[in-house]
Amino acid sequence: MAAGSLNTTKLLLKAIALGDLSGINAEVGSHWAANGDELMARVGVTSPIGTIQGGPASIAAWDLNNSIKPVGFMHSPSNARPGQPPTQMQLGMCVSDQTGTLTYRQDSDSVFVNWPLDANTVSQQARLEGLQKIAAQSGGQVLQNSDLGRPTMWHPLGGATMGQATDGETGELLGQSNLFVVDGALMPGSTAVANPSLTIAANAERIMENIIAKIS
Repeated sequence: MAAGSLNTTKLLLKAIALGDLSGINAEVGSHWAANGDELMARVGVTSPIGTIQGGPASIAAWDLNNSIKPVGFMHSPSNARPGQPPTQMQLGMCVSDQTGTLTYRQDSDSVFVNWPLDANTVSQQARLEGLQKIAAQSGGQVLQNSDLGRPTMWHPLGGATMGQATDGETGELLGQSNLFVVDGALMPGSTAVANPSLTIAANAERIMENIIAKIS
């Protein structure tokens, strides 16, 4: 299974609810979080950022000496329009203070995220401290996601985590032989203060090698 954290977990929870899968432990849907992400920004940046930015984030920075906890930042695309102050989008990442759960709602065929926004205030303070350090070097007024209109979610992880709902070596669903998870649902809510894409890919390659050895 490789439908992504939310969809892989939804498919598993739906199959359990409909009675299509049995014998699966209760950890499916647990240990879910959003990689400690928060979309932030700096308005009025004094360092050159170019008139138009585009493409995926290509610059990252880490604050490993943060007084609260380590945080990382990706400098994301943003347009600086004429007459507007230069803006640099910043995606802050850290290890979430608390993970949540996913549950399946059969009446709407949807997955519900049980994860209160105020459960990660310590992480929010750490991200703010890290971005203020960046602003002290290259200027700009720091804005949090609440200042940008609404909270956002960029890297959902977990729901079928290794060693909890699935085997840590093969991603095989515990209690259901020959059903394997290979995507971000395996990650325990975060991937160590970094964009999870390469971690997910490397882990998928590791798991595929182990699956081949298991079934061949």
